[in-house]
Amino acid sequence: MQRGELQRLSSVTIRLLCENTARGIGVIGEHGLSWWIEVEGKRVLFDLGQGLGLFSNAGRLGIDIESVDAIAISHGHYDHVGAWAQMPAKAKASAVYIHPDAVRPKYHRGNGGAIELVSNERFSRTLRSEAGRVVDVRSPTEVVKGLWMTGEIPRITDYEDTGGAFFSDAEGNCEDALLDDQALFFDTELGVVVILGCAHSGLINTLRYVRELTGRRIHAVVGGMHLLHASSVRLERTLADLEAIDPDWVGGNHCTGGVAQARLMTAYEGRYLECHAGQRIRFPRFVRGGAKVKEEPSYATTT
Repeated sequence: MQRGELQRLSSVTIRLLCENTARGIGVIGEHGLSWWIEVEGKRVLFDLGQGLGLFSNAGRLGIDIESVDAIAISHGHYDHVGAWAQMPAKAKASAVYIHPDAVRPKYHRGNGGAIELVSNERFSRTLRSEAGRVVDVRSPTEVVKGLWMTGEIPRITDYEDTGGAFFSDAEGNCEDALLDDQALFFDTELGVVVILGCAHSGLINTLRYVRELTGRRIHAVVGGMHLLHASSVRLERTLADLEAIDPDWVGGNHCTGGVAQARLMTAYEGRYLECHAGQRIRFPRFVRGGAKVKEEPSYATTT
């Protein structure tokens, strides 16, 4: 992308359809992530969760999944693509923006040593036959006007990794670098907002890359940061580098981990966004008289 291509958006509304935790009457949580993004009259679904809560929560929040204009997939793990099988045909008919590696088999070795499949076989098998159009994303790509997908994120820092023992084979012989990991971003008058899936490329790598692409400061970063199993060294270096990047707002969820979230909440007191299923967040988050103003999160309370 050329920096001149980046359109500055006046207002973007994000609804969290799936996340490990939930707020609001009738909203359910699941281990997974899905964002509903409304931008300039267009609607984008970023990730699909496991498929347990997406449609129930969408109904509760008054969101019509069939009205989606585009679907973007952060990477190919089951907790981000699992609802594909239940997606209505009208929604599947929209364009799907995804890295080609996201449909390849993916495995993970857990704490017990067993290697298990963490991709979704049905999604991988049927995506290209069921989607209206598949857009292979390896480099920065505009999903709808003003909303961009990063493409592959360069791995620059010497302390960030994928956050786990990930493999492309069932025997655990071939490490999966998760090149399919991507984020979304858009520009506002106050800077760029970055929406993460799992940040397997590294939180700092991701933010620095977006800053390099856009030439703009980071206004906010929200989503899964995959610091759940981060060492104390990695966590401390991440926090130090994040402080240098100096976002106005930070919100970790999903795979960020309790320890990392607690540290972030302390470091960004008054500027930390809790991101649960059922929540609505608007960007930019306003500046009045030069001071950052906290806007209370909004949760679903009625259908």
